[in-house]
Amino acid sequence: MTIIAYILLLLAALFDLCVMLLRWDVRMQQANEYDNSKYNKWLRDHGELSSPKRLTVLAVLVATCTTMVQMSWMVVVILAAVLLAQGIVMLRRKPDTPLVLNKRAVRLSITAIVITLLAVEFAGYLGSRDSESEAARGAAIVAVMILTVSPLLVMLSNWLLGPIERRINRQQ
Repeated sequence: MTIIAYILLLLAALFDLCVMLLRWDVRMQQANEYDNSKYNKWLRDHGELSSPKRLTVLAVLVATCTTMVQMSWMVVVILAAVLLAQGIVMLRRKPDTPLVLNKRAVRLSITAIVITLLAVEFAGYLGSRDSESEAARGAAIVAVMILTVSPLLVMLSNWLLGPIERRINRQQ
């Protein structure tokens, strides 16, 4: 049952991350002209890093590191439900300005998701050396960690795509 609980937490964290990326982080990066310094300034100026959605994820991350989670699979399921509920609420909320899905936004989103999946897979692989339960636990915790730092993930993805974007802009 523990493995299933951690897989549920992993799926909820990935769902919440996709919603957070597409409904918020990439959209705000786009609104700040894909400039990491402007986006970082916007994050600080608007108190985004201490918003309820970010603090909820941080609370889930802290909770995943407690002994209560390690002792009870039910607590893990509750944490997964919290992330799933947050993702659904964010998905249902109509944004002020919707994300314009241009090619650059798609590349940015895909890069962020690929980085996440690689990190989750690596954590799962390292955990699998001990047991299946540890693999699921490690992957879930890494997914929640990445969800916690999703603005940094978007900035990293934007930085990694910088040379590609410059080449595309020169060709146009």
